[in-house]
Amino acid sequence: MKTHTFFLSLIILTTLSCQRFIYKNYNEAKAKNKYDLSLEKTSDVSKERIVNNLLSPTLDSSQLTYKNIGGKNYILVVMWKKEGDLKYYKNDCTSGIYNTQSRYNFVTIVPQLKNICRKKNFGISQGVSLRLEELLGLPQKSQKDYFVEAWVQPEDLIRPCRDKEITDRTCGLALGDTTMQEYKTYLGWLSTGNAGYPFTQLGYTYDWKKRNGSHEGLSEFLIDQQSNIVIKDYIETCDYCYVSKVRKERNAKHN
Repeated sequence: MKTHTFFLSLIILTTLSCQRFIYKNYNEAKAKNKYDLSLEKTSDVSKERIVNNLLSPTLDSSQLTYKNIGGKNYILVVMWKKEGDLKYYKNDCTSGIYNTQSRYNFVTIVPQLKNICRKKNFGISQGVSLRLEELLGLPQKSQKDYFVEAWVQPEDLIRPCRDKEITDRTCGLALGDTTMQEYKTYLGWLSTGNAGYPFTQLGYTYDWKKRNGSHEGLSEFLIDQQSNIVIKDYIETCDYCYVSKVRKERNAKHN
């Protein structure tokens, strides 16, 4: 009984320790002003904001995580979701597959986000949650607290821009190689489906942290509609970013 109580207390303390790093007090009005400014800056797609260093599943394959499933190659991606949304991301009990149906899903490729959020000073002043929201181009208090990792076939990934190909390191403004009808549907989604977000349409998230002068965040991708993927895991933000472990190590070095 004592052992059970000890471990229960340890779990509670660990959770509380993590939460104080995830959420911190900050100037909400100031954060809102920064976010509103990011919406203004991304209202038009500009060639001046085009970058040439985007991640590519083709060119960066040695740095990424692949797995063979049913004789096909899959790549590991991740998305940040609310706990209440996890019920929508479940593999079929029979096939072991999750079909995206008519939805596009924004993702980043593992391990880019993980490598950044596990740095010791990540979110040290404003809290890990707000820093993630800045980095991913999300509004404050988005209430996302779980990372969903999934296996996706590279051919089911596209860049969220006019030039959808993923075989190079940039997003151009010219239309790619596809039918005009496909583009009418896709471009309509690009222009209207992301209202209220600082959407670059250039293959990377808009990091609205003021100190990031370029505002270039992470390389982002879309899982295409009607794609068959495999949900790998649901991981709390604390665990995905090693929040408690990283902060304890940092504090120990300063003591």
